[in-house]
Amino acid sequence: MNTRCNSFRYATLLFALLLLGACGSNEIKDIPPLLQIRQMQVLDDQVRLVMRLRNPNEILIQTQLLNFDLLLDEHLFAQYSGNPDIDVVPNSAEEFELLVTPLQPRQLQELRAFVQAGEGSVAWRLDGRLELEQRIKSKLEQQGRLFPAPGSDDLLR
Repeated sequence: MNTRCNSFRYATLLFALLLLGACGSNEIKDIPPLLQIRQMQVLDDQVRLVMRLRNPNEILIQTQLLNFDLLLDEHLFAQYSGNPDIDVVPNSAEEFELLVTPLQPRQLQELRAFVQAGEGSVAWRLDGRLELEQRIKSKLEQQGRLFPAPGSDDLLR
């Protein structure tokens, strides 16, 4: 009888540990959220960025603060600080828009001329931090290239 009682206790303990282990799997993985520039549109005195925030984790993430320097072809172009107020469900992505103002007006003129020429590409890089409401800070070091969109004189993709 005592053996049966001990077996039952061990089985109950094992079941409880399995349940606790399953609860613990819904955490932030070692993969930080990924922020990308999907599109850049040159406006009169600003640039509209269409951004994509990808959540590779098993929990909902919510932005709290986003700070970054935007570099175009290795030159500081603009800075952003704010809360885009984005929620991204697990294993998904959300797109959102931001407006940034170039640090120097001539940079906007140069970018506009480049887009209107319609050739080549521009290298972009984001350096900064993304803070989430889950008390997680993620260092941003993202980069990529954008190309002039055919048939548009103000859009890069």
